[in-house]
Amino acid sequence: MKDPLKIIAENMLRDGLLDISNKSDEEILVEIKNIFTNHLKNSGEIEFSIDHRKGLLSQARKFRKEKNLFYSNVFYSLFIEHWFNNIVFVSIRRKQFNTAYVNDIIRNTNIKSKMTWLLELFGLEPIPEKHFDVISKLFENRNSFVHYKWKSFNLRKNDFSENSIKQLTDLEQVEKTVKYLQNYENRKIFNSKKSVARKF
Repeated sequence: MKDPLKIIAENMLRDGLLDISNKSDEEILVEIKNIFTNHLKNSGEIEFSIDHRKGLLSQARKFRKEKNLFYSNVFYSLFIEHWFNNIVFVSIRRKQFNTAYVNDIIRNTNIKSKMTWLLELFGLEPIPEKHFDVISKLFENRNSFVHYKWKSFNLRKNDFSENSIKQLTDLEQVEKTVKYLQNYENRKIFNSKKSVARKF
């Protein structure tokens, strides 16, 4: 697991607990340390959440390299689902809404809603159409595999292939979408300062 102090520093940046606009990395680090120290003195408790996305993405790429496209598809979609749920969580905290809404929103909005009107409600840009299409197809394939219906294939027609999922989800395009989401988060959530937490 990542160093807990780095996780806490990243959480502080993510949750907007400090104003990082027009500040150098060094100034941001000093402010993080001050907030951290003062919080410990006043309450003695620090809360943080664990980000599983790095591991999910690593598994997706591992399975892709091994040509296990079904499993790769599942782990890419898990990474993306965690990404959107994080955006929901952070946006609610930043707007100081009741955090009890987080679970309700995550449960009751599908991936297409999270890519469009929900982001706009939070004052964020909706996902561009080309990435919207990639994610929609990815989740369609994920759902067909996770909720497997035991479809029959005709041996004589040879209408089955282990690579059939590749025709539905271009994993190279998925990688481009992953990079877009990572850049989106760094720009919109971390104000391009996510890397500062690694120096903590």
